[in-house]
Amino acid sequence: MNFTQLRAELAPIYPENEAQTITEWIAEDLFGYKFPFSDKLRLNEEEKLKLFAVKTRLLAHEPVQYITKQAHFYDLRLFVDKNVLIPRPETEELVDLIIRKYKKSGQKKLKCLEIGAGSGCISLTLKKHLPHWEIHSLDISAGALAVAAKNGENLGLNVHWRQVDFCKTENWKNLGNFDILVSNPPYILPSEKPAMSQNCILHEPATALFVPENQPELFYALFAEWAKNYLNPNGEIWAELSEFSAELVKNHYLQQAHLTDIQLYKDIRSKDRILYAKKI
Repeated sequence: MNFTQLRAELAPIYPENEAQTITEWIAEDLFGYKFPFSDKLRLNEEEKLKLFAVKTRLLAHEPVQYITKQAHFYDLRLFVDKNVLIPRPETEELVDLIIRKYKKSGQKKLKCLEIGAGSGCISLTLKKHLPHWEIHSLDISAGALAVAAKNGENLGLNVHWRQVDFCKTENWKNLGNFDILVSNPPYILPSEKPAMSQNCILHEPATALFVPENQPELFYALFAEWAKNYLNPNGEIWAELSEFSAELVKNHYLQQAHLTDIQLYKDIRSKDRILYAKKI
């Protein structure tokens, strides 16, 4: 078993460029070999056995990030495990919009609330680039918060991690008021599973992905209701959302909450993916 054979065995279930990238990540992160490999590279028996075990996990559609325990997001390298979603490029786009806006505006001291900490990728990236912000990040999962806190400690970034069920509105009064709400909440419907990758369905936490079939707008309706009392004047909501429910969320729930300047931003694939709204 060697890296060339690994790439070849991954080819039937991954696009060629992805199989190559996965092979390179495995070689570097788990074995310490950088691509391109020397023609003289020979794995010893222990390494061959280790690589075979990795191959078995990859062929069972386990994401490579869970195997290496690492994920790259924006300019951070994060620890990840099965308690958290693997950070996505679409979420990087959300974070980049916020960072570019606030670096340009010159506003410094703002109080930010994230709903759904996960790995901590959003809050930690914002804290790194907007260090004067006070950031609080909620999650219902103790396992996810442990991952986020570990990443914060590893990176030396101070975020307030809190285990709170945001869906229980009686918890809101204990959170305080904020200038910014940011979130990549669950928004996928169970009926969309056939279009999803096996890596995601089989291995990533379902509670961080799916909402009830009849409630695609669940979290956005909660954000709008929360904003009435707990988002400061001129405060903003930034959230990732599904292209399929984007117009419903924009034209119904947020407008009813008297939020203004409601915008949808398209992702790199020209899909409505990022929601912005401002409070009067």
